[in-house]
Amino acid sequence: MKSLFLISLLIIMIGCNCKNSEYLVNDDFLQDLSSENNRVWGELYLDVFNGNLDSLSLDYYLEYLDSTKHTSAEGIVGTINKANSILLETSEETFWLLLFYDRDGKIIADDASTDIGTVDSCIIYSNRHVSPDLNIYASEIIK
Repeated sequence: MKSLFLISLLIIMIGCNCKNSEYLVNDDFLQDLSSENNRVWGELYLDVFNGNLDSLSLDYYLEYLDSTKHTSAEGIVGTINKANSILLETSEETFWLLLFYDRDGKIIADDASTDIGTVDSCIIYSNRHVSPDLNIYASEIIK
């Protein structure tokens, strides 16, 4: 009887763990994204682009992030690349990264120059059959 109870409990625990791992956008990813964006922003703004990030491209950002990421943020570029839509908006002083994950139903927006540890916006997107135009969200969020 005890073994039947333990086996049932084990099956339930394994099932719960599998459900949580299905989501790409979890708290660890959001924290890593915010922290890495802030670190990359500081390095690129000061050392690479000499105070003007207008010419920063998505490809350059992803390559730089991948080559300099901290070990605690392992897999961050892969998770970014799994987004259904990616938009990098730049200005002279900062850059914004917007990501849409259809599977999770979330739009993530992060201003790299703001506080580390939290992304600036995480929007639940309920219409999973139509990908959102991230440019519209960018114009509403970035002011």
